[in-house]
Amino acid sequence: PAGWAAGMSWPTVVVSVEATRGAARQGLAAVLQLRAEPVPQGLVVAGEVELQAPLRLTGGGLYCGGSLRGREWLELASLDPAGAAGPPTDGVHGDVWPMAGAHVLGGEWAAGEEIHAVPGADVQWPFDTDTHTAGNDVSPFVAAPDAAFLIALRDSSVTPGAALHDGVLDLAQLPLSRPPGSAPGAWDDGYVVVAPVAEGTELRLAGSRPPGACAVVLVVRGAALLGEPGVATAFDGALLVLGSLRVCAPSVLGGHLFAQDLLVSAPLTVNTPREWRLKPLAGLVSPAVQSLDVP
Repeated sequence: PAGWAAGMSWPTVVVSVEATRGAARQGLAAVLQLRAEPVPQGLVVAGEVELQAPLRLTGGGLYCGGSLRGREWLELASLDPAGAAGPPTDGVHGDVWPMAGAHVLGGEWAAGEEIHAVPGADVQWPFDTDTHTAGNDVSPFVAAPDAAFLIALRDSSVTPGAALHDGVLDLAQLPLSRPPGSAPGAWDDGYVVVAPVAEGTELRLAGSRPPGACAVVLVVRGAALLGEPGVATAFDGALLVLGSLRVCAPSVLGGHLFAQDLLVSAPLTVNTPREWRLKPLAGLVSPAVQSLDVP
């Protein structure tokens, strides 16, 4: 990279390449926009969401390709404490939905009833959209990661080593900083861990990353349990669960979450940082050529 360019919603990097052969010399300069992969951005669920305990989101909304049950457990909070009195904005898909809400392709239920059958639901949750809302289309944001993307993550991943034992991935035992040689790009943060899951089983994710630890992108190739009773579970980065995810104990994620289906049986907090676009995570950067200059 030759330098950074500013002033765009996604970070950009200027790349210069020069090739020589004998007396001949040829140069090329390109401006690359470091976009994030479409999934995950914020909290994304491809299928069904069932809330039986509090789900607190800051920095964005809920993007769901199925139906949402338990809307009364969902809290959308502001990133700015000074703006807590007003409705929170959507820092993930604000170009589509300026204010944070629950956006589902199917229906929404609260306290066992479809919300449109409950008088006043449109006042209580005015920024939600579902199958009954004109113009609602959350489908571009909830597609599962494609095979090529998952292969790229696997090829750049770090083995979990002793952190993975007897069906439990202990987050506290993962490396605190990016291991040498694991970087898929010079501009991203953290590293990738891919954990296989035997058919018919669930991988438990437990433990907390200590303050100052780098971000981790965790890819679970199957179903997962988040949290363990009596053990605090918290980390920064992203969690991609290619099967169903069950939240079993209080957990906090600073970053992004994708699951095929989501069941929240214990409090879950997902904080999507305001500056998430400016701090790309390992493996989740999708460079796009903005300009190309061949002198």
